[in-house]
Amino acid sequence: MTISKKSAEELLYKSIFYTLIGVFALIYIVSGKQKIDNIFIFSAFAFAIFLILKGIWHFIEIKECK
Repeated sequence: MTISKKSAEELLYKSIFYTLIGVFALIYIVSGKQKIDNIFIFSAFAFAIFLILKGIWHFIEIKECK
Protein backbone atom coordinates (compact mmCIF):
# COMPACT_ATOMS: atom_id res chain seq x y z
CA MET A 1 0.00 0.00 0.00
CA THR A 2 1.33 3.41 -0.94
CA ILE A 3 0.38 6.69 0.63
CA SER A 4 -0.13 9.45 -1.90
CA LYS A 5 0.03 13.15 -1.24
CA LYS A 6 -3.32 14.94 -1.22
CA SER A 7 -3.79 17.67 -3.78
CA ALA A 8 -4.63 20.98 -2.14
CA GLU A 9 -6.01 22.27 -5.43
CA GLU A 10 -8.52 19.41 -5.67
CA LEU A 11 -9.65 20.01 -2.09
CA LEU A 12 -10.06 23.71 -2.82
CA TYR A 13 -12.34 22.98 -5.78
CA LYS A 14 -14.37 20.53 -3.71
CA SER A 15 -14.65 23.04 -0.88
CA ILE A 16 -15.89 25.79 -3.18
CA PHE A 17 -18.29 23.48 -5.00
CA TYR A 18 -19.91 21.98 -1.90
CA THR A 19 -20.19 25.32 -0.12
CA LEU A 20 -21.72 27.14 -3.10
CA ILE A 21 -24.25 24.38 -3.83
CA GLY A 22 -25.19 24.22 -0.15
CA VAL A 23 -25.60 27.99 0.17
CA PHE A 24 -27.68 28.24 -3.02
CA ALA A 25 -29.89 25.35 -1.91
CA LEU A 26 -30.30 26.87 1.55
CA ILE A 27 -31.22 30.26 0.10
CA TYR A 28 -33.71 28.62 -2.26
CA ILE A 29 -35.35 26.67 0.56
CA VAL A 30 -35.46 29.54 3.06
CA SER A 31 -36.62 32.16 0.55
CA GLY A 32 -39.55 29.99 -0.50
CA LYS A 33 -42.98 30.77 0.80
CA GLN A 34 -43.31 27.29 2.30
CA LYS A 35 -42.69 26.52 5.94
CA ILE A 36 -40.27 23.78 6.89
CA ASP A 37 -43.05 21.46 8.03
CA ASN A 38 -42.86 18.85 5.30
CA ILE A 39 -40.42 15.96 5.69
CA PHE A 40 -39.09 16.48 2.16
CA ILE A 41 -38.43 20.18 2.71
CA PHE A 42 -36.76 19.41 6.03
CA SER A 43 -34.63 16.74 4.34
CA ALA A 44 -33.54 19.22 1.68
CA PHE A 45 -32.79 21.78 4.41
CA ALA A 46 -30.69 19.25 6.34
CA PHE A 47 -28.87 18.20 3.15
CA ALA A 48 -28.03 21.84 2.34
CA ILE A 49 -26.58 22.29 5.84
CA PHE A 50 -24.62 19.04 5.35
CA LEU A 51 -23.15 20.31 2.07
CA ILE A 52 -22.06 23.57 3.68
CA LEU A 53 -20.40 21.69 6.55
CA LYS A 54 -18.70 19.32 4.10
CA GLY A 55 -17.32 22.31 2.19
CA ILE A 56 -15.97 23.80 5.42
CA TRP A 57 -14.44 20.44 6.32
CA HIS A 58 -12.60 20.27 2.98
CA PHE A 59 -11.35 23.82 3.55
CA ILE A 60 -9.93 22.72 6.92
CA GLU A 61 -8.25 19.77 5.18
CA ILE A 62 -6.49 22.20 2.85
CA LYS A 63 -4.85 23.86 5.85
CA GLU A 64 -3.73 20.43 7.11
CA CYS A 65 -2.13 19.59 3.75
CA LYS A 66 0.22 22.56 3.93
